[in-house]
Amino acid sequence: LARGLAPSVINPLLIDTQTTNSYSRQADVIARVLIILFVMAPFLVQAAAAADMTAGERERRSLEPLLVHPVGAFSIVVGKWLAASAVGMVGTAACVVGGLLLLNMSALAELGIRLETGLEAGLLVTLYLIPLTLLVTAMQLAVGLWSKNFKDAQSYLMLMSFAPAIFGFVMTGERLAKAGLWPLAWELNALAGPLLNSTTPSAPFATVAAIELAATLLLLFVCAGRLRSEAILSR
Repeated sequence: LARGLAPSVINPLLIDTQTTNSYSRQADVIARVLIILFVMAPFLVQAAAAADMTAGERERRSLEPLLVHPVGAFSIVVGKWLAASAVGMVGTAACVVGGLLLLNMSALAELGIRLETGLEAGLLVTLYLIPLTLLVTAMQLAVGLWSKNFKDAQSYLMLMSFAPAIFGFVMTGERLAKAGLWPLAWELNALAGPLLNSTTPSAPFATVAAIELAATLLLLFVCAGRLRSEAILSR
């Protein structure tokens, strides 16, 4: 510019950096599939328990004696949520640790594919999935309370469990990064950090956890309102 030259003349070439290492590409593909499987765990582990303690109890008529006790509807919902959430968190942690352990014993290192499979990565992945597990459990209880019977609840929850796979294959690259604070999309983006040592920016974990916990609390109040209605006892 000082010599009167246009920037296009000074920089005639636009340089784009891309990774052409096949091993890095393979590691990225494996990690993405692994992330989808890990995020699916909270949707699958406690689904049967959530359906059984809502639609199942309603179908067996065992929900009526529970409502007779002098306990608030919100307390009953919270108790069911805590029980199902405990199953979900333990099961999700087992899936993460078991999956990383199996990968650690595989031949990925000999193939030159580098993934973080240590204890620190497993604990961090599990921590990132805990708020999502709590939110998904509340969603599953809501689905169970609005389902006509146990079979319908299982069908709806099974369909809901495919959400991580759909988001994982549709929301990639920039679209996934732009999702920001949205539940599920954030986990699909953030789990690349501990597994691939990715430096892709993502929203702070504390902010996302607060949003997911607030949504969880709102769903629990909705479930308590459903439990107070007379329609909950009708088939």
